Formats: sequence, structure tokens, C-alpha cells
Amino acid sequence: MTRNSMFRVAITIFFFATAVSIAEEADSPAKPEAGKTVDAKSSPGTNLDMAGIVTKRGVTCLGMTLVDPTAELMRQFGLSDQYAAPIIVQVQDPSYFRKGMAPSAGCAFWIIEHPAPGFPVNKQGTPHYTPKDIHQLIQAILSATVTPEEYREIVEQTREVLRERAETLKDKPAERQRLLKEADRPMRSDEVGKYICRVVYHYPHGKGTMTTYIHMSSGDLHSLRELLKK
Repeated sequence: MTRNSMFRVAITIFFFATAVSIAEEADSPAKPEAGKTVDAKSSPGTNLDMAGIVTKRGVTCLGMTLVDPTAELMRQFGLSDQYAAPIIVQVQDPSYFRKGMAPSAGCAFWIIEHPAPGFPVNKQGTPHYTPKDIHQLIQAILSATVTPEEYREIVEQTREVLRERAETLKDKPAERQRLLKEADRPMRSDEVGKYICRVVYHYPHGKGTMTTYIHMSSGDLHSLRELLKK
């Protein structure tokens, strides 16, 4: 991939929040086994009472109700046993996620990581987790989340990279102007002042994955720490 292509990909991820299909990467999961059809795009708030497992046995946090994976649930949702992870059974508040990128009932978390890998300022050695249960998921979110100040620094570093790249394209005025415009684009309003981590979740029945970001308040982080004490 050329340097131009790499920057275009990075810019697209940062400014337009395009869904990334990690299932297509080299370490993509095996094709999930077939199961009863569940609409991966079911509306938020849909409650699933599956095989007698009701939401009161789950944990509610960050606008979702989650349960630990079981062999039966994995089969019902067509989720790969190789990637067993906390399963979402209800979404009460999708606003914790980037607009249009919230999970729905039947999705399962796969990766929790520091936001930097989604930017051209990718920092080596940043936290990266594959939680197997709810307790590990909460721990991962707390470990991988950056403060509002840290996230703004990542954004500013990205802008600097784009401007530096633009200066090398004086013989390509249209491309140069495009990069400068992207560098000046305001920070997303739903991310200002928020604690943020990057997540990847699986859709049920082999319908791919979604890479997005969770936006939290300091109060949300406090609630997660309290959950770990229970």
C-alpha cells in the first residue's frame, strides 16, 4: 500500500467513522456456525429472552445489558466459539457509541483497545484486550480508556500529521487542499469532554464486525469500578 493510500484510510477512519470489517483481516475469525436467524440490525432496546436467560441475570452498564457467553447462546447467535466474548442482550442507550455504530441485541464484544490505533499517530504498545467475560470486559474498558485531554492530544497530533503531509503535495493542489480541510475539521461534538476507548464487536450469524468508539463520562467510569467490587 502506498503512503497516499495509508493516509486516505486513516483519514476516513478518523473523520467519517467508516465501519471497519476486521473479519476480513489476516487474523479474521472462522466463519460462525449457523443458528436461528436474528436480525443484526434490530432496533436498540430490543430485549431477548433466550433459552430462559433473562436480563436480570446480566449486568447493565454503558447503556447495555450484557451476559457472559455460554455454548448455548453462542450457538443461538451463530457466534464463533473461537471468539467467545460478552454478549449484548439489550441496548437501552445507543448514544454511548458513535452515531450509527451502536451494537444491537445478539452482538458480542471482541476487542477493547486504546483509541490511538485508529489514527495515523498509532502508538506502539497501547492497551489491547480480548475479554472473555463481563468482568474482563469492564477491566479492559477501564485500562484502555483515555481521558478527554489525552484524546484531544491524539486528535491534535493527527491534524499535525495531515498538515505535514499536505506540505509535501504542493504539486497536487487539490489533494493538498483536501488534507488541509480535513486537518481543520472540528472535533466530533459527541467526543468533546468524553473518556474514550476503541472497541470491536461481532454481529450475530457471521454478519461481520464493527469498529467504533465508546464515549463515557467520569461518572460512567466510577460506575464501572463499582461493578468490579461486586
